[in-house]
Amino acid sequence: MTMSEWKEYKLGDIAIMKNGKKRPNNKGIYPVYGGNGIMDYCNDYNSEATIIVGRVGAYCGCVYLCKSKCWVTDNAISVSAKDSVDLEYLFYAMKTLDFHRMRIGGAQPLMTQDIIGGFDIRLPNIPEQREIVSIIKSLDDKIENNRKINENLEQQAQALFKSWFIDFEPFKDGKFIDSELGPIPQGWRVGTLDEICCFISRGISPKYDETTEEFVLGQTCVRNNIVTLNNARKHRPKVKNEKWTKQWDVLINSTGVGSLGRVGIVYFDKANVAFDSHLTVVRTKDDITRLYVGRNLLNRQLEIENMAVGSTGQTELPRDSVKSMPIIIPTHFVIKKFNELIKPMALQMYHLINENISLSQTRDTVLPKLMSGEIKV
Repeated sequence: MTMSEWKEYKLGDIAIMKNGKKRPNNKGIYPVYGGNGIMDYCNDYNSEATIIVGRVGAYCGCVYLCKSKCWVTDNAISVSAKDSVDLEYLFYAMKTLDFHRMRIGGAQPLMTQDIIGGFDIRLPNIPEQREIVSIIKSLDDKIENNRKINENLEQQAQALFKSWFIDFEPFKDGKFIDSELGPIPQGWRVGTLDEICCFISRGISPKYDETTEEFVLGQTCVRNNIVTLNNARKHRPKVKNEKWTKQWDVLINSTGVGSLGRVGIVYFDKANVAFDSHLTVVRTKDDITRLYVGRNLLNRQLEIENMAVGSTGQTELPRDSVKSMPIIIPTHFVIKKFNELIKPMALQMYHLINENISLSQTRDTVLPKLMSGEIKV
């Protein structure tokens, strides 16, 4: 198909839009989407094969795809494709549109169906749309495959930690002593998190700015025990300080209901990533204890969630409560041996996360060129 055969449409002419509804108060198998992606799972659905666009708040204008049944909340808009456009093509095309620039409102940004519907989209015929989708999906599929490998590595790492430091399997033939956390191997002791950490703090209050190459992490970046850049936003920092991430940092979601207490380890090693005030960083004094502390906190997410204070909707995780958390401190020899086993897993995860960052950058570079017809298929 030549460029002259591509046709231009208003997005509202090729899609059906509807605002989401208040989420059901139950648990189930269907993903619940808000402006920040999947929030939870429920037993009902109000959309199927749809694109989700954040409607209000900080993630207003963010775009997600669900090819199965889901619930779209009142913080988002559901966008379904008409017959003239492939759903996945429409999703990728919408990812290239600058919805953030067109949102209205000040302190509480807002996206409307009229704003979305007013964007121009150029379409080739359906077969060419699907060819374009196949190119982008090949990159997304590789990213997803790496994510699944990492998920498996994560399960292995957690099983190893549980065996050593919860069930004490390698040490069962030795002597144990009583402690405030129960029997522990002789030579180990109980301390506090603050005792072995050099920095436990909430993050910055960012000034968002899409023109910079500085990124800031929010609570939606902490998922499945890792910290991801997928939902990171660009911002313009006032000054750089300790609130920029370092490799093997631990981040804890620290406000709100539902995700408070969620823990993730920072595997990437980048100098341009900060974290916002809804997150607490835990950074150890010694490199050798970093992976142990990360694994320890991953196993205590329910405990951390229960440390929240405040009324419904205004709950927070006090920093002092994190600092005073008791923690088993094994001998240096045991930590060293644990690192010899856990470090190769962590480094493989680091490699795959870096590969996914590179693949994502390639995809994001190629995508607008494919959608404009600059790259022919």
